[in-house]
Parts: sequence; C-alpha cells; structure tokens
Amino acid sequence: EFRRVLFRSRLGLIAILLFSLHLGFDYSVVSRNYGISALVLFAIAATYQRIRDSLWFGLLLLLLCNTNAPSVFLAGAFFLYRMLELWGERPGWRSHSVLVLAANGALMLLGVLFCFLAIYPPANDAAAAVNRVPLSAQTLLPGIIDGYRSFAALGFHNAPQLANLFVILSIAVFARRRPALVAAAAAFVTLKLFFFFGFPAAFRHAALFLMFLVALLWVEGDERVLEPGAEKDNDGLLSLVARWGFVLLLAMESVMYLRGPVKGLVEGRPWSGAKKLAAILERPEYRDAPLIVEPDALGESVVYWTGKHFYLLRQQRFGTVTPFSMTGRKEMSLDDILGSARQLHAATGRPVVIAMERDLKAVKPGRYDVMYADYMTFTPQNIARFQAGTRRIAAIRDAFGDERYDIYVYPR
Repeated sequence: EFRRVLFRSRLGLIAILLFSLHLGFDYSVVSRNYGISALVLFAIAATYQRIRDSLWFGLLLLLLCNTNAPSVFLAGAFFLYRMLELWGERPGWRSHSVLVLAANGALMLLGVLFCFLAIYPPANDAAAAVNRVPLSAQTLLPGIIDGYRSFAALGFHNAPQLANLFVILSIAVFARRRPALVAAAAAFVTLKLFFFFGFPAAFRHAALFLMFLVALLWVEGDERVLEPGAEKDNDGLLSLVARWGFVLLLAMESVMYLRGPVKGLVEGRPWSGAKKLAAILERPEYRDAPLIVEPDALGESVVYWTGKHFYLLRQQRFGTVTPFSMTGRKEMSLDDILGSARQLHAATGRPVVIAMERDLKAVKPGRYDVMYADYMTFTPQNIARFQAGTRRIAAIRDAFGDERYDIYVYPR
C-alpha cells in the first residue's frame, strides 16, 4: 500500500510532501486552482483500483481538465496509462473494460472541450501575447530540450538543464513499468511543449508534474519504486539513481523554497499586506471609499477580505479580477491615477484610497513595465503633483510577498 510504503521510507516522503512549497504553502495558503489539480490527481490515485473500469474515472478526468489548462495534459497522460494497462491485458474489443475505456475517453474529451470554451478567447490576451513562441518545425526541437521555460522553476533558475536531468531521472523510476513510463514521458513532453509555446512555467505550474508523478507512484504502489536503497530491489543502478533523484527533487522543494514562508512566519511577517489594507478600508472615514491599486492585480487579494469591488485603472471600471488585456490603457502615469481619483471623488463624494506598490520616495524616474506590457511612467514632476494632491496615511511594507503598499488618500 502506498501510504505504508511512504511511512517506511527512510527519508519520510510524506513529510517532504506535506512541508513542500506546493502542498504546504502555494497550493493551500495562496489558494490557487492548481491545488485542486493535486486534489483530483490524488483522488484518482487513491480510488484507481476501484474506478478504473467505471465512469467515475472519466468523470474525474473531466474534472481534472477543468482545474487549469496544463492539467489537460495530465488527464490525457492518466488516460494513456489506463489504455496501455488495458492493452497489456489483451481483452476483447467488445469487452466491458474496453467499452468503459471508450466512454471514459469521451468524458475526458468533453472535459477538454469545456476547458477550451472557458479559456478561449483568452481574457488575458496580453499575457498570452508576451510569452508566446511561434510553433514551427524549427522551434519544435528547442521546445523539447528547453529547460528555462518548463521546469527551471523547480529550484534550477541558474541551471535550467539540471531541471531536465532531475525530472528525467524521476521518470526513470518507472523504467520497468512500461505503462507508467510511457504515461510519465507523455506528460513530460506535452507539458514542456505547452510551457514553451504557450507560456513559461512558474513554480505552481511546474510542480503539477511532480504531483502527477506522485499520483502515478501511488497507483503503482510498489515498494521497490518508492524506497531508495531497499534490500529487495534488483532493478540495478538506473533504478537506484532514479529513486534518489526523485526523492532529492521533492526534498529540494521543501529545503530551498519553503524557507521563505517559514522565515516570514518566524519574523512575524505576513505573506500579503492585503489584510492590513482591508483593515484601513474598514475605518469609518474610508468604509465607502473607492479603492485604486497600482498595479491593478495587487488589489485582487483585498477583495477576499472586504468582499468589495475596486477600481481597475486600466479598464476604467470596477471589478474584482484584473484582466491582463490588450484593450486596456497600456501607458499610464501618476497623473492618470490622480485624474481617476479626481473623477471617482466627484462621482461619489467620498475620499479615494490609493494603494501604490512602488515607494515614491525611492522610485527612480523612468518608464516601468508593470506587468505584461502595461507601463507606468514616473517623473519628478508627476511625483510632485501626486504627492501634492494626496496624503499618505500608511505604509504596509512588511509583507514578504509582492503585495506591499504605500496608502494614499485623495483629496489631500
């Protein structure tokens, strides 16, 4: 049993997983939809022996497809695993298992269709345009061997090809288990190409592949695969190196990445300043005040605490989610923020709260790419005008994430 084997592992793989950045923090505290992918993958793994010949398998694959776009390829890899497993059993074409497999394939394809309809045309077309690499015969091979845009986020930013090496070693864990080996290799290649031609993988994206490998190991449930140095292992040097490579890859996510959140916890520093900003907005004098955040995306977490819309500068409307769109205002300055605050104050009769990520006392004059070709220009003149028209009431700078603000109120 997978859990029994994990508990017996000398390196404590369960502890490594629980205290990794993806499961211990990024997928849970930051609350991204990639955590749902891990949950569905583990649900498939935990119930696989009971559901592989039922429509529940297809329904879970459909659900996995609709957690996020990269998980479509993981669903396909899991379906491929079952297909190859069934192929090895040589059932008749009209057998119950084959008919159920075909139905589950149809359910998975339905999930792919739902995912496509949900994400296309992309609301974040600016993000997609900035990161896109043209698909051609000349770029296909670089997409396969690339390390930086795919798995470098797994702690290998300074040595991207080392990421490929460790990930390939992890796949080699299944060297003597052909269906699992092919499924893992298929997930590896399709994700690499997706990250290369679609958008580069951040940590939360790349870690999905690790969660897929763990789920596949769970399904395999073989002590020789999971326990490095086990005496019963007779698979040779490659198997031994592969097991240790996978364990080290998982362990690194705990040692290298989780130290940031732990350090912040010890020092009493929050991940985000959004809660403190929300507390300011709850003061009687600001309770009904419109909120402007620059850049817009850093206002989304405030909605979690307040339940209120904030003003999207580049879209010139109120909302709760910031689209990285080509249709919004791409060029802005402090004068534009001041102008929007003036309009909101005139329309509501309320003071306007402005949260600025950049410290105006320290920022150097220039034109900055805030995010996905959205530019903000700072000059000595517009900084002076902004400071003359507003009043700074707080500085929230202790967060160790990127949601740090100076808080201003208009009018002064």
